[in-house]
Amino acid sequence: MALSELQKRKLKVEFQSYDLDGDGAINQDDFEGLAAQIARVTGIKSGASEYEQLKSEYQNNTFAKLRGFNARRNGMNTS
Repeated sequence: MALSELQKRKLKVEFQSYDLDGDGAINQDDFEGLAAQIARVTGIKSGASEYEQLKSEYQNNTFAKLRGFNARRNGMNTS
């Protein structure tokens, strides 16, 4: 199923919101940056236990799931 031009633009904007360093790939550093942004906006101080929990959630759950999905999609074994 082909994407409409509107869907392509929306997808591009969404991708760019995750690709914090603008290198054309969403990687673990980008997810760490997202966690830091969320912490800053919500008033969680760097180094606080809540900050470490938030960072861990992004690194170990969100990014890991996306990496695993991409690997499976490309026929790679991630275990």
